[in-house]
Amino acid sequence: MKSLKLFLLLFIILSVSVASGCKSGDNSQEAELGKQIEELRKQVDDLKNGQAIPPADNIEDAGTVQQSADVKPIATNAVSDTVESLSKEVDKITAKVDSATIPKDQNEKRTNFYALKDELDLVEDRIDAYDDYIESQQKQGNLSYDDYKNQERQLDDLEDRLDASEDKLERNFGIYD
Repeated sequence: MKSLKLFLLLFIILSVSVASGCKSGDNSQEAELGKQIEELRKQVDDLKNGQAIPPADNIEDAGTVQQSADVKPIATNAVSDTVESLSKEVDKITAKVDSATIPKDQNEKRTNFYALKDELDLVEDRIDAYDDYIESQQKQGNLSYDDYKNQERQLDDLEDRLDASEDKLERNFGIYD
């Protein structure tokens, strides 16, 4: 019995040794990983230097990512936005939420809910972008601290109105996202 255990132990050790160390001449996978690491390093350096990332179809084995038809790009140009223009957008979307009818069909209900929620999110993204813009303007000295704080308070109020509208949307539709 001892010899059988010794034989099995020796067989297992030999098998593990063979499986883990027999590829001494095959460095192609290692070389490929090295190339990918170098490409990623170059992309990071390009980003640090402000250069654009190459399109995904130029990167080997990048895979494909398809944008959903539901996703809309953020329609914002923080430089052209103002607190007043954003306030008008908040007025529009909150009025739209207030007047929304809730369909009986569950699929249509979900579709309408997420369409309105996406519109709320887009306006919120514009507010966030404008907030970042005025903060950078204040740091650069192009906007006084008092003007910055005043606009910041107004943007906070707009965000509060959007949040309340989103809460109302969720309550009315019975969908809590």
